[in-house]
Amino acid sequence: MWAERAHGGKTADGFSLLTVENSTIDGNSSGNGGTGGDGPTAGNGGDGGRAGAIFAFTVRGGQEVPATEALKLVHATITENGGGGKAGAAGTVTSQPDASLAAAAAAAQKGDEGGGSIAVPENPWSSLSSVVGVSSPPPNIPDCWNKSTGSQFSLTTVADTDGNGCRFQSGSVKPFADFGLGGLTDNGGPTKTRLPGATGALVDKVVGVTGQLTVDQREVIRPQAGGADIGAVELQLIDLAVTKSASETSVVAGTEVTFTITVKNTGTSSPQPGVVVEDPNCTDLSPAAGDTNTNNTLDAGEMFAYTCTATPTEVGTFTNTATATVTDGAGVKISRTASVDVTVTAAAGGNSPDLASTGVNDPTPELIIGAWLIAGGLVLFLLARPRRIKIRANLE
Repeated sequence: MWAERAHGGKTADGFSLLTVENSTIDGNSSGNGGTGGDGPTAGNGGDGGRAGAIFAFTVRGGQEVPATEALKLVHATITENGGGGKAGAAGTVTSQPDASLAAAAAAAQKGDEGGGSIAVPENPWSSLSSVVGVSSPPPNIPDCWNKSTGSQFSLTTVADTDGNGCRFQSGSVKPFADFGLGGLTDNGGPTKTRLPGATGALVDKVVGVTGQLTVDQREVIRPQAGGADIGAVELQLIDLAVTKSASETSVVAGTEVTFTITVKNTGTSSPQPGVVVEDPNCTDLSPAAGDTNTNNTLDAGEMFAYTCTATPTEVGTFTNTATATVTDGAGVKISRTASVDVTVTAAAGGNSPDLASTGVNDPTPELIIGAWLIAGGLVLFLLARPRRIKIRANLE
């Protein structure tokens, strides 16, 4: 980020060239300085890139001059930027016949080393509730090429010669890991951000200052706890505890069961209004009970209760699961689930299904057919029985 302003006259009082507030600047770098030219009069090496993230200054008549304020950081997260580039080496004197010029020619200088994440050459700048740093600082490269002239509640990762990086307030230098920052990702809002860790050095630290912003980069209200958080993102400590219970633990198939669902905000921040409860096996979900201040918001420590009913019909275990969802101030959804089992038994007399009724059964046709079959069988038996034939002979 480059900002420059030229003036033909005196810089006006109260002027601030560049204000960076509620912004995340992450993963940038600046170039190295070029090597000075060789020749009879060697050139000086080029200066290293002043800053990987922000370079701001004012000029008057072609010269850099002090301004009332060239840069103002307010709740900014300036992280993992490449820092200033390396200085270029001086050129080499190849030949110089004039001895009087030889010494001057050989005096070519290496360029100045570049700065770190921020460069504000010779101009005053300030920082409020901002963090500037990298996880692996390069040697001899401070986070700020020129130190701030005023800061409150700001932290950095590289100590300067006076022990305070970027000349932030005393105790401002911390290891990058202490910030507990998550990666650059979608945490709600229009752009990617880095969410501070709940136990990190950035959370709940900013109190009693003038110029405190009332929302963060994602339009989340500040503060969410006793103090606001350092950097562009305000951590919302929202979590849910969901329980589910049944009016009966064991029922006969076809018996209605009443289920109770509770949703409690165990965090320290409030989500947006509304709680969405989903229970696909339950019907007649009741309105929330327990909204003591009637704002339709599950505030920190508050618990909502709901009831619904279901009628299990299949013998076995009926598992009923409910999901509760709230949405934080940045539009991120937070969901938790809970389940309960109900044992379903068969009605008295076993679990065999009843036979279907087919109407009145008249046996007359079957009896007539049976009688005819019996009679027919008897006739066949008599016809097939063996006979004894007597033959009388006349022997006279």
